[in-house]
Amino acid sequence: MPESVFIAVENRAIKNKDVNTLRRLATESGLSNEATLMGQRIRTLAERVEDSPTAAMAKVIKNRKEYYALKHKTPLDEAIKRETKKIKSYVKPVKEDEWIKFINELTC
Repeated sequence: MPESVFIAVENRAIKNKDVNTLRRLATESGLSNEATLMGQRIRTLAERVEDSPTAAMAKVIKNRKEYYALKHKTPLDEAIKRETKKIKSYVKPVKEDEWIKFINELTC
């Protein structure tokens, strides 16, 4: 990971008091700016309200999925895919002329 290398080089430069390397990292490396932006984004997310409705909903959804998986011995996502496939096998595709006939019946 470029970030790991960046941090290692920076730490070594700090340890060795290598001002030239530190200056180059600060000015020539795009990772310095990217790290600042990533840090700001992470900090912003950390500042969310603890009892955020979004976080609470995500927690409820996660807990329900886990409960379903424990109760039914299968992950919810797999069960949804299986049921969707089963339902689609029962439903016949509607032909265009059937749609036209249906729409005409609705017309006053």
